[in-house]
Amino acid sequence: MELPDSNTARICAELGGVIIAAYLFFTLPTMTSQTYGLIGGLAVGWILGQVIEFLLIRFRR
Repeated sequence: MELPDSNTARICAELGGVIIAAYLFFTLPTMTSQTYGLIGGLAVGWILGQVIEFLLIRFRR
């Protein structure tokens, strides 16, 4: 099985973070928790994207 391109995998992980952020934003009750949920979801997506990209580059060698 061929590994996906690292950019594609990173973008998919970041889109997952956007989905998490949107879910938290629309389900949390107060504006403060919505803001934290939005920032946290985007941060999780960015971190996952970086980790996946690093692992794919490392294992591709």
